[in-house]
Amino acid sequence: NTWPEAGRYPSFRLNLAPGQPRDVYVRVRHTTAISLPIRFTSQATHEQRIQIEYMALGMAFGALLLLIAACVAQAWVYRDRIYAWYSLYAGVMTLAVAAYTGVAGHLLWPGWGQWTDASQGVLALLAGAAALLFVRQLTGTPARFRWLDRAIYVSGLAGVGMAGIFLLLSKPVALAMVGGYVGYAAVANTWIAWLSWRRGDVVGLWVLGAYLPLTLAVLMAVLRIFGLLPTSFGTQYAVVLGIALEVPL
Repeated sequence: NTWPEAGRYPSFRLNLAPGQPRDVYVRVRHTTAISLPIRFTSQATHEQRIQIEYMALGMAFGALLLLIAACVAQAWVYRDRIYAWYSLYAGVMTLAVAAYTGVAGHLLWPGWGQWTDASQGVLALLAGAAALLFVRQLTGTPARFRWLDRAIYVSGLAGVGMAGIFLLLSKPVALAMVGGYVGYAAVANTWIAWLSWRRGDVVGLWVLGAYLPLTLAVLMAVLRIFGLLPTSFGTQYAVVLGIALEVPL
């Protein structure tokens, strides 16, 4: 709410006289260790970059929203609850991506500063929980891996509880919880898919192909959260690309 211009990330205009050297000091304060890119560019270059980024994000969100609408329509026409549950799962994933990329804070709830700050962690935990429960059901884990099914089911419900706890914890502790849980959910889903495929289940191969790129992207994002990877185009948007591929698959 205090940024001079609304956007997915802060930008500030500097009116500097051309041809004259100036010293510009910038202080960045953050509650956790993180690597932030700082760009100094012209207004025209900055605006073009913003337009290209929103065009790419619009394509990804458009595909996800079209899929959700199709699932809702099929759930209504065929009275099939599976499509309804899947549309809810895809909706949670889409909101999580919107919060992660800053689109939600810019366009969906621009006036709610505290929720904008908390929504990334809360929705990431809910997305991880939804993914665990969804893959558990999709691969037939309850009928084939009883011991694993109970662990995954409890883990999925725990993610929903963690989403509420996130709001009460300090930021460093909360982010560590998000990183650990989301990383665990991505690896667990890939492992479940591999076990299903190894048993000769064709669905397992589809799930493995969908979640393997997403798992790698999520692990990159987790490492970025803890400051172990620099912020770059790849570490920022790999998750968006991974979810845009995973949800339709």
